[in-house]
Amino acid sequence: MASKPTATLPELRTLTVLGANNAKALKKLGGIDTLTRKLGSDISKGIKTSSVEERKRIYGENRLPESATATIWEHFIDSIDDRDIKILVVAAVSSVLFGVFITKDWDDMIQGFAIMTAVIIVSGVSTIQNYRQDLGFKSLQKVAADRKIETIRDNGKSQKVSVYDIVPGDIVRVTEGDLLPADGVLICSKSYGVTCDQSSLTGEPEPIRKGGDDPIMFFGSSVNEGEGFMIVTAVGEATPTGSTFVELMEAKNDARLKQTPMQERLDDVAEKIGYLGMVVGAMTFLVLTGLWFIWDGPLDPDGNSMDDVDPGHPRQWTDLVTFFIVGVSIVVVAVPEGLPLSVTISLAYSVRKMMDDNNYVRTLSACETMGSATCLCTDKTGTLTENRMTATEGWFFGKHFSSLSGLKQELNNAQQQILGNCVAVNSSAGLNFDVKDHNGKPQFRGNPTEAAILWSLNERVGIDYRKVRDSTTTLARRPFRKQDKYMSTIRTEENVYELYSKGAPEIVIDRCTNFQDWDGKVKPMPKQIRAQVDRVISDMASRGLRTIALTTRTLSEKEVSEGKKEAIDGRWPKFFDSAPENDMTLIAIFGIEDPLREQVPGAVARCQTAGIRVIMVTGDHKGTAVSIAKKCSILPANWMPNPVIRKVAESPSKRKNKTSPTQSRMLFGQVMEGPAFRKLKGDELRQACQNLCVLARSSPKDKALLVNTLRDVCNEVVGVTGDGTNDAPALSAADVGLAMGIAGTEIAKEAANIVIMDDNFNSIVASVRWGRSIRENIRKFLTFQLSINLVALTLTFVVACCNRGSTTKFPLTSVQLLWVNLIMDSFAALALATEPPTDSLLQRPPDNRDAPMITKIMWKHMIGHAIFQSMLLLYLTLSSNGHAVLGAVENGGRMHYTGIFNTFVWLNVFNKFNCRKINDEINIFEGLSESHMSHYIILIIIIGQVLMINYGGDWCQTTPLSLNQWYTNILIGSLSIPVGTFLRLIKRSDRAKLNIRGKVEVKGNKKDF
Repeated sequence: MASKPTATLPELRTLTVLGANNAKALKKLGGIDTLTRKLGSDISKGIKTSSVEERKRIYGENRLPESATATIWEHFIDSIDDRDIKILVVAAVSSVLFGVFITKDWDDMIQGFAIMTAVIIVSGVSTIQNYRQDLGFKSLQKVAADRKIETIRDNGKSQKVSVYDIVPGDIVRVTEGDLLPADGVLICSKSYGVTCDQSSLTGEPEPIRKGGDDPIMFFGSSVNEGEGFMIVTAVGEATPTGSTFVELMEAKNDARLKQTPMQERLDDVAEKIGYLGMVVGAMTFLVLTGLWFIWDGPLDPDGNSMDDVDPGHPRQWTDLVTFFIVGVSIVVVAVPEGLPLSVTISLAYSVRKMMDDNNYVRTLSACETMGSATCLCTDKTGTLTENRMTATEGWFFGKHFSSLSGLKQELNNAQQQILGNCVAVNSSAGLNFDVKDHNGKPQFRGNPTEAAILWSLNERVGIDYRKVRDSTTTLARRPFRKQDKYMSTIRTEENVYELYSKGAPEIVIDRCTNFQDWDGKVKPMPKQIRAQVDRVISDMASRGLRTIALTTRTLSEKEVSEGKKEAIDGRWPKFFDSAPENDMTLIAIFGIEDPLREQVPGAVARCQTAGIRVIMVTGDHKGTAVSIAKKCSILPANWMPNPVIRKVAESPSKRKNKTSPTQSRMLFGQVMEGPAFRKLKGDELRQACQNLCVLARSSPKDKALLVNTLRDVCNEVVGVTGDGTNDAPALSAADVGLAMGIAGTEIAKEAANIVIMDDNFNSIVASVRWGRSIRENIRKFLTFQLSINLVALTLTFVVACCNRGSTTKFPLTSVQLLWVNLIMDSFAALALATEPPTDSLLQRPPDNRDAPMITKIMWKHMIGHAIFQSMLLLYLTLSSNGHAVLGAVENGGRMHYTGIFNTFVWLNVFNKFNCRKINDEINIFEGLSESHMSHYIILIIIIGQVLMINYGGDWCQTTPLSLNQWYTNILIGSLSIPVGTFLRLIKRSDRAKLNIRGKVEVKGNKKDF
């Protein structure tokens, strides 16, 4: 009976000292019964929920110390820790000092202060964005860390509680694949075959078998095999392995958040563009300085100290500082620091939105990699189907029942008892009768297939499995494992010892030599009965039903004697070290229906349209797998067992492989079973993987073999789903591992890059959509930024060569260039990097994983707009009537150059709309209403531009413009739209859709990849 806990923290700490004899410490404390009593708990009933808060006060909460998040000031320091920004700050400070102490010129001081202000604004915007992204990632990690743990509380009720609410005294259920949420002691009398991997905490390379000799369970270790219960003894910071686990998880998180391949590539691009900017900036400075020396400096032929270009303006050595600032400003504009920022923003935005689509991203690089996926290996149960199991028909005692309605009336008492024992005793699942689903069924606990059979026993036969379990003694159990595909249990009642085994029919029935007929007689299984059973199984499987066979036999006296000799605390822990499941008697076969998810056929079709091959990998019967594959269009509806030879369109990844033929005649629609697949070698294995649609009766090792072959031999970009502990190798080997959030074990989730929170295939397709969106949005930003770069560099350098060393004849001053830099870096990154994905992303083939970021279509638009804008702005700047077009009174005056600056900004405001579509789509405004960030950014830019023109004055070297001048600037700027449309019509070629079934050859625009 649960009571108030009396165990002290020092006492409990002696149980979980790494490297110590903890079993001895447990014995010294009085054993498991005394420990349970001191913790105020009960092995069968657990603690009371009402005592949780008091236990937290005594023993602490199940939380570990978190690493400190970088402050906003640290982010600001990081943002100004840039070579070009530092140079600009030095130049600005020099300008101020020259103005204060040497020239006594107010204009020099204003210029310096204005640059400093611009630097602070640019750095501030970058700081806020990075700080928000950092907080966003941290919050997502916290959400994901809060998992549900199954406990026994409140007089034996099974409850799922937050990991943060686990307290000492809790009875926690542990199963294969669990990551232990706290320190504890295994309750051996309620556990079977538990082994734990403690290598990450203790360095022990082999899994440790837990039992009477070593019952201690360490927080952070994982359960490799078995099932059972443990009593929690320490949580959070009180666990000795807590600090080790924190360091381990922080290292994993750092690895997951490290720079993605795209970020690294764009950093390289940014560096190269920066070098180009440095060359142009240096050339501009040298040209301006040379011309100044010739026209105004010591080499001036007229020998006066006045500016020949600007009469009345005296020659000053600070003019060289101005030239230096202009040169550095060009470098700052040219260096696309917004590129890495845009990737960070796009990734952060996508990660946050993917969570809304039930995708928890654990590894940042997985986001972009999913966009290049060419093959998806998916589980069937719970991913393509609803994982809502219902036993609908069966074969019992030699008779086939197409419906289970009225089964109780058909079976006599002896048959009901035998069936009840087979189902209830040999099962670790359960039913929560306190919680009902929408169909009125109790909530399933544990394996859904087992739970469905338990419910059919209750509903159709009227037997409560709990009463059967309470009336019997379980001596040993072989828990279900994917690679074995069966489970077994030894039970005793009234001095009778029986072995029960159930699982995949081809595994379990193969070990049967007998069957029990309708009259209750155990008879040898003749060929006729075996053929009948095979027909029943094939018929059920062809209609998509999962089949489970139930068998039993009575143990021999010799087996009972050996079991008793090795018994520990009334259990036979070593009984299943051998394989006693032989000479079994077949009792029943259940057919279990698992409905296909409604959205799956459409989602599979979208994958196929997007050039992604979907392969179903399942442990189910071949007939069941084929039936489901047809329903969800993985296989054609008219698929026949003998595959047809067809031409198959190859994935983009294989088009890049020079050793592979671009068109080959291959087997399509291939269905294989695991045992046959794992025997293949070399070219046979490669060809099978290239044509495989369904892999049935597969083991986790088969899945890992498939993934490795697809990735390393076939050069595919592979995404794979997994839920079990043994799926971890396949999840780790894949380009993107996708673990199931509901059915998945904690080990599978740790190995995965993305966790699918609702186990739905539709959510996997959403991750592909977001992955492609990231690359697409970065390309939009690249197109926009590089267009401005080319124009700004061309305009500034050409005008510098033509102004004869003047310090005032600049259409774009340093402060204005910094404003343009703010527009195109921070603001444009926010707007274009957060464009929502469109369905058109799934209507073209995937990019090769090594595809260049800048496509030929992008080059066409960047160069086209750069030429147009440069020619237009140079005409408005250098021609004799350029000022008149802009409505300015004086050629080369401040109003003239203010108009040029305003026109330049408006040209690129409108060009931003062009850059929303970078694949020659005609309608550039499609989806604009959904791009809310774009609306805000455009509004901010317009307001900022109005304030800068009308109120910038000497700080920005602008002058207010009339309404007609504004209209003129905006009208000229809007020419970017028709120019963009014209460029779209040049050599336009629609992308073809890739037909994954090979009905049509791909004739896509190859040059774009």
